[in-house]
Amino acid sequence: MLFDLDEIKTDADANECAEQLIVEAIKASEASRRKMAKIRSCSAKIKMLVKLCTTRGWADPIKKVKKSFDMLEEAKAEMDVNLFGI
Repeated sequence: MLFDLDEIKTDADANECAEQLIVEAIKASEASRRKMAKIRSCSAKIKMLVKLCTTRGWADPIKKVKKSFDMLEEAKAEMDVNLFGI
């Protein structure tokens, strides 16, 4: 998926992007290689989409990606705990 904010023109585009980011977040949280980099990348994309939707007044895509962002934060916290538990 190419993530380009300039290509998101309508609420439908934002919803489609949100669906793709949900899948990307699941893959990032379950990755075995380069997990932290994938989590950071996906989190940044979600934050950009949320900011775009907030400025344009689109609430539905924000609701869709909220749980994905929480899932990524949990996976990131688990990795931090694992690093310090060694």
